[in-house]
Amino acid sequence: MKQCHFWGRDPYDDRLVEQVLRGEKTVTCALAAFYYDDPEDEPVEPGDLVEVIDGRGNRRCVIRIDRVYEIPFGGVTDEILKGECIGSIEEFKACHHLCWDADMAKIGQVIDDRTPLVVEHFTLVK
Repeated sequence: MKQCHFWGRDPYDDRLVEQVLRGEKTVTCALAAFYYDDPEDEPVEPGDLVEVIDGRGNRRCVIRIDRVYEIPFGGVTDEILKGECIGSIEEFKACHHLCWDADMAKIGQVIDDRTPLVVEHFTLVK
């Protein structure tokens, strides 16, 4: 079975995993620049069942992938914000800049509104 990680601020930050377990978080986004080559998280397709792994490497639940598509960073919709448990596009951008700017800098890129993201919609299975 494929696996995915919902990284927090540190290995003990399970906030995102807890949102998944409560059925609140139903969307996740990743930078396309890393999505297809991530050694820890495999690309997924609709219908895939995926184990959710926390920051300490524990299996926490299984989700089913419903939709996968690319959008630009500036094209985040209200549906995505709701599924990410985020209240505004400004909050989404600020949060994800904190998470991703350093990784993009390592490959000599910056995030702007045209930066491609991969969006995954999912449903909690067990």
